[in-house]
Amino acid sequence: MQRLINFQNDYNLIVLDIGYSSNQVQLATCYFPPNENLPLNLFNDILHRNSNTILLGDLNAKHESWSNTTGNQKGGLLFEWLNENYFQVINKFVLTSTRSNAVIDLILAPMNIYFWFFFCISTY
Repeated sequence: MQRLINFQNDYNLIVLDIGYSSNQVQLATCYFPPNENLPLNLFNDILHRNSNTILLGDLNAKHESWSNTTGNQKGGLLFEWLNENYFQVINKFVLTSTRSNAVIDLILAPMNIYFWFFFCISTY
């Protein structure tokens, strides 16, 4: 496991390489306060480095496709980004905020990893 220097100056973000070079997964964990925009360009840079990436964190992005609450602008933008990049929310409808009964802490993965998670969970 190795922390990546490329994203070291982004204070609310940690990116790690996990595994061996031929079978490596990139794990990115982040926090973005409610009053900040989502850095979708940064997400694109992370994916450009390794498409086998799992993004997770407190994004403060709400959308009807993963939460039972009213969506917000960040959620709408993230929903578009997910569709453009063939990503899925793994923890749909699992409440993560006690203050707003919303799903704001998200686990995002590309379709191939999403199906692997789904298979592992359903066979467990």
